[in-house]
Amino acid sequence: MPRAARGALAPALLALIALIFAGCPESEEKTEKPSAPAPAPAADDGLTTFRGKPAKVEVEVKMVADGDESSPLAIRSITPVREKAEGVRLDYPPDAIPYQFLHDTERAEVFRFPEYKEPTRLTSHGYAVMDKETRETLLIDPGMGSVRMVRFWAEQKKAQISTIAVTHGHIDHTGGAALLLESFPKARFMASKEDAAWMNEPDRLNFPSHMGTWPPKPARELAGGDTIPIGGLLIDAIAMPGHTVGGLCFSLAEEKLLFCGDALFRGSIGRTDLPHATTMLEEIANLKQRLAALPDDTVVHPGHGASTTLGAERRGNPYLIGGAEGGGKPGTGEIKP
Repeated sequence: MPRAARGALAPALLALIALIFAGCPESEEKTEKPSAPAPAPAADDGLTTFRGKPAKVEVEVKMVADGDESSPLAIRSITPVREKAEGVRLDYPPDAIPYQFLHDTERAEVFRFPEYKEPTRLTSHGYAVMDKETRETLLIDPGMGSVRMVRFWAEQKKAQISTIAVTHGHIDHTGGAALLLESFPKARFMASKEDAAWMNEPDRLNFPSHMGTWPPKPARELAGGDTIPIGGLLIDAIAMPGHTVGGLCFSLAEEKLLFCGDALFRGSIGRTDLPHATTMLEEIANLKQRLAALPDDTVVHPGHGASTTLGAERRGNPYLIGGAEGGGKPGTGEIKP
């Protein structure tokens, strides 16, 4: 190429190079005008950071319209992460509430506080069983992320929360209990003796220390065969070792309702490869034997995922097919070979 032509191309090449690097941070720092000073931080509104950095998460929550509880709404909200034990702030409309109505029996109303998939995934379904006449209420498994939801629900329903009971000691089922006891100081916290022995020792929880919440000490330690009176209702505790050594299910026999935490799921059972578990074989035997007296149309509400019935699981759950061989008295520690 002639020298003159090369000289003519030089400015064009320089211009092209300038365009290519125009978007680089170094270039922007040199040419961009100084930005306005950042505004002073606002008063604390309860927002926190996750792993030391401000974070935003997209949350999908099923809502139920107040006054039309058969009609679910779906709301997506992008919100900063709040204190994980209290839950993510939801910018829901004033005519919608983030709980789910489940049952209206002759004596009880039952609600679910659905688990969140974010920000920590250490969440679970929580439940409320309320005596219709007295409004006395049992909370089951108020995990991390449920506290604001429960407070809002209790105010709306004028619920008198007297008892908070957990199916087992994992933080996704117990993480909201301490804060809820502050909101409802007359309530008593209940858990099994076996799980209480380890769940109050943070160093043994095998969960990240930044979760920053631990269960309270139980006011009453539950065992299989115990009952929890809630107004005119009686909730039976069924010992269910497996997922944890002190796992429990809570049964409302007359209403044909069973709250089983992480012991039984639709099509599956609770994992037993975590600390403080027993064995899968023991869990299977317990599920078959100790639930044997409950009818097939008993509705099972698990800690995660969809609800089911005992009949559906006896027919289709690969871990339960085969019946309750060996018998055993439901709700006790008895297991027959």
